[in-house]
Amino acid sequence: MRKWYCYLIQSEVDSSIYTGITVDMDRRLGEHNSGRGAKHTRSRRPYRLLWSCEVADRSVASVMEAGIKRLTHQGKLNFVRVHS
Repeated sequence: MRKWYCYLIQSEVDSSIYTGITVDMDRRLGEHNSGRGAKHTRSRRPYRLLWSCEVADRSVASVMEAGIKRLTHQGKLNFVRVHS
């Protein structure tokens, strides 16, 4: 069974936070930092990993991602502080 991750990365340029899911955290962070990641992250490189969590499957990861995306910027920072 494939492991899934929900993650938050932060731009070192403008401090924006991106939330996503993946099956390979190292590869995905590399994609974001090389400009091959999501459109949102292409102009805000480099990124650093703020938080990641291994979950059971894609469904759980997607639900977690959706919940985190609804948070404000400060809410995401508080989430990271509480869950790290």
